[in-house]
Amino acid sequence: MTFLRLPIELLFLIQSELDDGDVLSHVCFLKLSPQTAGVYDLVAHNFWEKLCRKSGIGLLASEARGPTAYKNAAVECAEHAWTCQHPVCGRQSIASTVADMSCVLDYDPLRTVHEGEHYFPLANDVFRYITFRGNEATSWCRAYLTGVLGDINGLTEMAALEAHPTVLRLFATFSPCDVVSFGTFEGVPPARNENGVTVGDVIDSLKAIMFHVPTTKDLSTWIHHHITTVPPNREPLFPATWSITDILDAVPSVLAWFSVVRWLGFDYGDLVDSRDLNFYFAPRQLPRDPRSFSYQVQDED
Repeated sequence: MTFLRLPIELLFLIQSELDDGDVLSHVCFLKLSPQTAGVYDLVAHNFWEKLCRKSGIGLLASEARGPTAYKNAAVECAEHAWTCQHPVCGRQSIASTVADMSCVLDYDPLRTVHEGEHYFPLANDVFRYITFRGNEATSWCRAYLTGVLGDINGLTEMAALEAHPTVLRLFATFSPCDVVSFGTFEGVPPARNENGVTVGDVIDSLKAIMFHVPTTKDLSTWIHHHITTVPPNREPLFPATWSITDILDAVPSVLAWFSVVRWLGFDYGDLVDSRDLNFYFAPRQLPRDPRSFSYQVQDED
C-alpha cells in the first residue's frame, strides 16, 4: 500500500499534524494528490479562513466572499510564494507576517479590530519596500515592490505590486483592522475591509491622492514633521543649492514626492489618541544642480 492509497482516516490524521498556521504545508498537502485533496472535505467550515489569517493573509476588499474564497487565496499565495524570487516577497514574506501575527497580544486569528476600539495596531513593515510611479498626464498610477529599501532604479513589470498576490493580500496591520485611516496627506480615503484591511486595500486608498498638487505649506509640513533622521546627523532633504522654486518644480504632485524621498512606512504621530497612521520618509540623494533632476513619469503599458 503506497502513501497515497492510505485510508482517508489516516490521511486526515497526517493532515491534522501539520501546523494550523502553515499555509504553505497545507496547500502542498492539498495538491499532492486527489486523495490528499479529499482530506480537506472533512475540515471545519472556517478552516481555510483561520489558516489564512494565522498566516497574515486576508481577502482584498474588492473580492467576493464565497465559500471557497479563502481556500483560493491560500492556493494563490502559496503557489506564488514557492516561485517568486523577489527578496521582499516569496516564502519569507509569509514567514515574517506569521511571526508578526503570533506576537499580537490576546491573539485570535478570527478577530478584526473594529473602528472606535482604543487599539493601536502595528503597521506591516512591507510598506517601506513599496513606491509609486505613474503618468500625471493620463492620471495613471502603479505601485511597485522595490528590491532594496528605497531603491527606485530598474523597476520592471515583475516588480509591479499586482504581480505579487502574496504581498497584496498580507494584512496591513497586526492585529487586522476593519478601517485604517491616515495622517500626513490631506484627503486620503480610509482603507476599509470588514475582514481586515490588506496591503492592497491601503495602496488603493493611497492612489486616490497621488495626483494632488501640494502647496508650499504642505511641503513644509512634510519636510519638517515626517523626515525621520535626527540631529546632529540629520541630512537636509534638499541640497542648499535648491531654491524654493526648484523644490516646487520638483514636486508637482504627491506622486512626485515619492520620487524625491524614500518612504519608510507608517508610524503613529504625537497625538496619542489618534489611530491615524502617519507616513515617514528619509532623504534620497539628490543632485546639487536642480536642473539635473527630472521627475520621470512612466507610461502605461
